[in-house]
Amino acid sequence: MRFIVYIFIIFAFINYAYAANEPNAAVQKISLAVDHAPPYSQINQNGEVSGAIVDIFREMKKQLPFKLELVGCPFSRCVRMLEQGEVNAMGGLILTPMRQQVMQFVTPPYMVLTSSFVFYAREDSQLQINNYDDLYGKKLRLCEVPYILNVLMKTMN
Repeated sequence: MRFIVYIFIIFAFINYAYAANEPNAAVQKISLAVDHAPPYSQINQNGEVSGAIVDIFREMKKQLPFKLELVGCPFSRCVRMLEQGEVNAMGGLILTPMRQQVMQFVTPPYMVLTSSFVFYAREDSQLQINNYDDLYGKKLRLCEVPYILNVLMKTMN
């Protein structure tokens, strides 16, 4: 039941966002930006997209009259395309004041994310990371280096 409520909320959001640009138009096609963020969304080597967010939209498509266009793109390009109106929706974004100025977010959110920073260690490791200070002296592999490095530098200073 909860899943159906989330689907309804997402569709209502998309319909509202589309109607804001075209007041007298019905939603005929939804372009969904999909970045590689497993398990929520992912792009395989062949460019095919999948994941929980894609599954939600595919389920909506079964019951509602719209065409679904899945647009695989790197995260920053997906966000830019959403901001510029090249796609209608993107899932899994963390709500920030800056994004709130240019995007509409589903309320209540269908998933609550407060940070996309995750630290992994080998299963047999004794390493424990509870705060940024615990990273001092450790070797890290960073994804999206400029953004993450900027955040880490600000929080560690």
